[in-house]
Amino acid sequence: MRAFLPAHLLSVLLTPLLYSPSSHAAPTDVPSAASFYVPHLPDLHQDENRPLRMYAGHLSSDPGAGTTEPTDVTPHLFFFMVKARRTADKERIIFWLNGGPGCSSFDGLMMEIGPWRVDGKGGLKTVQGGWEEYATVVFVDQPAGTGFSYAPSNRYDHELPEASAHFVEFLRNFYKVFPEYENVDAYIAGESFAGQYIPYFADAVLSSKLKIPLKGVAIGNGWTDARRQYPSYLDYAVKHGIVDTGSEAYKNGKEITDQCMEELDKFTDVEPVHVDICENVMMTVTSGRNHLVNGTEMCTNIYDVRLEDNVPSCGMNWPPDLDDVYKYLARRDVVSAIHATNVPGTWVECKGRVHSEFSTRKSNSSITVLPRVLERIPVMLFVGDQDLICNYVGIESMIQAMHWNGETGLGKVQTQSWTVDGNPAGTWVTSRNLTYVKIFNASHMVGFDVPHVSHDMILRFMGVNFSAIMDGSARIPSAVGDDAKPLPALLDDVPTNTPAPSKNPEQDKAMWEAYYNAGSAALVLVLIAVLVGAFLWWRSRRRNISLRGLPFSSREENIPLTTSAREDQDDNDKDEDGGRFRSRKGKEKASSAPEEEAIFDADSAVSEGEQARDARSCEWTPAPARTGRRADASEVGLDTEGKVVLAKIGALILGRLAEFEKGVAMFGLRVASHRRVSGDARHSFKIATRISRLSVHPRLGPRDSVFPGNPDLNRTIDTNATCSPYLQECVMAMEDCCDEAYEAQELIRQGTYDLPRISKVLASERVFLLVDESTVRRYKADLSDEIEPQINELLSRAEKGLQVLLKRESILQAKAEASQSRPTSRAAANTAGMNKLDVRRMQMLARQRQKLEEELAALQAEVDAMELSSMKK
Repeated sequence: MRAFLPAHLLSVLLTPLLYSPSSHAAPTDVPSAASFYVPHLPDLHQDENRPLRMYAGHLSSDPGAGTTEPTDVTPHLFFFMVKARRTADKERIIFWLNGGPGCSSFDGLMMEIGPWRVDGKGGLKTVQGGWEEYATVVFVDQPAGTGFSYAPSNRYDHELPEASAHFVEFLRNFYKVFPEYENVDAYIAGESFAGQYIPYFADAVLSSKLKIPLKGVAIGNGWTDARRQYPSYLDYAVKHGIVDTGSEAYKNGKEITDQCMEELDKFTDVEPVHVDICENVMMTVTSGRNHLVNGTEMCTNIYDVRLEDNVPSCGMNWPPDLDDVYKYLARRDVVSAIHATNVPGTWVECKGRVHSEFSTRKSNSSITVLPRVLERIPVMLFVGDQDLICNYVGIESMIQAMHWNGETGLGKVQTQSWTVDGNPAGTWVTSRNLTYVKIFNASHMVGFDVPHVSHDMILRFMGVNFSAIMDGSARIPSAVGDDAKPLPALLDDVPTNTPAPSKNPEQDKAMWEAYYNAGSAALVLVLIAVLVGAFLWWRSRRRNISLRGLPFSSREENIPLTTSAREDQDDNDKDEDGGRFRSRKGKEKASSAPEEEAIFDADSAVSEGEQARDARSCEWTPAPARTGRRADASEVGLDTEGKVVLAKIGALILGRLAEFEKGVAMFGLRVASHRRVSGDARHSFKIATRISRLSVHPRLGPRDSVFPGNPDLNRTIDTNATCSPYLQECVMAMEDCCDEAYEAQELIRQGTYDLPRISKVLASERVFLLVDESTVRRYKADLSDEIEPQINELLSRAEKGLQVLLKRESILQAKAEASQSRPTSRAAANTAGMNKLDVRRMQMLARQRQKLEEELAALQAEVDAMELSSMKK
């Protein structure tokens, strides 16, 4: 008999699979928190005594998920949560968002405020200064399609209100999975384009029915007010010595800035998020600083003006950790560990498709929403002073022009100095719920440059009671003005006999929750162990009963193979209550048994060195190779009925084995290259041909009985048979063998049905043949839709670049002509050098123009070819 899992045990074991967090379909319910647990990350080097507690996976963000079909693919946001490592005065949770739009929050996790950095050897190393030290941090990839998040191609977000609705739905599902955070102070933080996300998201959360205690938001180097940020590029460049006021670069920058301002003045009914012509201001302003280094044109890093990058990246290759981050997140074991295996392709820092789809053509800039948020919760704007793209000049201009809580600008508050670890960290000012922090020597990614400074900043903003924290960053001194952080007494430095103060209620609560979580986990493990042990006991007991030959009812048919056995059965049936045989307890061993000859031989092969059982002791004795013939049924003295039954059993077994051998042979010829499958089949066949316990060995001497001690079953002509003490055990072993052989045969047959087509596909590497034609066409259309806007954008940029070069060339040409028309004099001699320089510049510009024209022509030819190809299809 085959053992099957009990229904209740099967349901328990399959439940986690049914609620896998990586499911693409529209959810009917949220998964459990345990399904998101990340016990470890590959090659993460951390303190084994205090390991990080991590959770990751996908949660639905579709506000209309309840109305969709269960099989529909709906937008899902990916999150990675790191729980607080230490306990502060109370618990806090921070939701972190990176910008873009379309850039993954793994930037924040891996390179800014997370607990680790790449180690340059393919792994991760833990670092100090991460925000998870005293707060739980949740890094969210959004909008849908960013990073490890996903969405169908027709469901990308286009406007800020759409993204807000998706984020609120994500939070609703997050708090269903982790209800323990419902009463924990929550914060939303992020950087760059999150300056648009966060005010909208905060306003949506505060206006929703979600009972989330949102206590504040923090925006770093945020893009919030385009009207003030675009013109700030020229002012910042002059202030930091990137451009001189009398230079040609300044004149060009001033000209395009004026054009940008004229375009901005046209927006009267909406506050724009971005303006196309203004996007050229920053690169025009910095172009005067471009120069050649070993034949490579270098430009200013727009995220950190202290650095340079090659044209046209100008900062896109920064930070230097980015390459190792790409490699680590491309590893299959890492993707599997964070439950992101169902996301197509590999992780990309910033998705171009998400960026282009998120047009915000109909959205008001978040500067119109921020005052409304300030009426309800505190807001912190922090900025690194070395960032150009979202620089502090524009942010300060925005603050001074913004009206909130009854006044315009910061008012008459005093800006204070801020120090961390004895060094100037920046400036700090707070007015009417708004805190503005400028951080010294920090780039667009503040946490990357000064992690301890950014950590001190967020702790101060959240109002952490420094006197209640004892370890880690609590030991780093800091002060804002006269407000110095109290440092904990170092118990190992100051000996004292005073007992340590008792924990406060929040610490007691945290410790109780820790014990509760540990006890719950232990209880779950114990329950699983009990269930597995019960199942194994049940299976073993059932197996033992079947091997002892217990019939399931007293009326079950039992065909004897000998006359004595039949008589014994008749006697036992008559004496069912008090005799030797009891149907529900098994057969007892008889005291003596007459000799009988072997009934039939299953032709089992005995390898060299294998052992055969002795009749009386059931101990194995060496068995020589079999040379005798198979015993015939007519030679063993069976009656007619026994012969018929025996013939049927033998024919069935031999037929199954012959059919199986034939299948193995055919399969071996067809798929000899598939070693694993054929190896498994041969292994199954080897087992099938060796399990039988009935075989004839002519070199063995005669024995008294195959059933020692049973006189009713004694043989008279048994000469060479070897058998286990129970005949029914042999028969059932053979039945199990045949069942396994039959299943193996079916598996092989099914595997060969589609073999020719799969072999052809694999040989030609045309794997897309495995996908239906409609799906291929749909993906081709999606790919075309994704590439076309980028190509058009490249063409537009190339044309604009050509126009700028033509303009510069005409200016230089005019200067050259003017220089040539001047009379020869001392002034002419002084301008000769300038004339040569202008000629060189003009020649260089002409070469650049020619190169751009050639590249533009080639790109246009490729576009035309693609359009022609698509029209033919």
